[in-house]
Amino acid sequence: MKSNQFKMLSIAGLLLAAGVFSNQAMAAETATASASAEIKTPIAVTKTADLNFGSIVVPAGSATVVVAPNGGRSATGVTLITDTGNAPSAAAFTVTGESAATYSLAITFAANTITGITSVDTWTSSLTGGTSPNFTGNLTGGSEAVTVGATLTLDQTVTSGVKDLGTITATVAYN
Repeated sequence: MKSNQFKMLSIAGLLLAAGVFSNQAMAAETATASASAEIKTPIAVTKTADLNFGSIVVPAGSATVVVAPNGGRSATGVTLITDTGNAPSAAAFTVTGESAATYSLAITFAANTITGITSVDTWTSSLTGGTSPNFTGNLTGGSEAVTVGATLTLDQTVTSGVKDLGTITATVAYN
């Protein structure tokens, strides 16, 4: 009989323990979260025109030539020549990507060493946001034409001839 009572108490203890543990399991709470990602069209930039300061007479001293984003040209300390075969022009790029996205455009310049050419700098852009050499734009319709001008500083030690001033790099990224 003791054996039966022990079995009954053991079973009762197991049932009680199972009930306690099942109550603890029932007290647990759960929550769920979703995962998402926004996939955008890759942003890209392509060159459509080079920056050209046009024809310039060798100056008597230090001089500057400015090409504006609209292609207009002005100078200080130097004579400009109107040459239809070598008309001044701003650099031009087309930026494409996700419609209505904002982006940044950074201009860098790797200058070639040329006697008499002091610098090509003070970048200006048709974009209204940002400051030289970092600008911001908006891809209305997924595309935007951008023009970039700069200032050429030169002096009397420059020699005549066509000068390869260096390479402009335009880098774009989504904001």
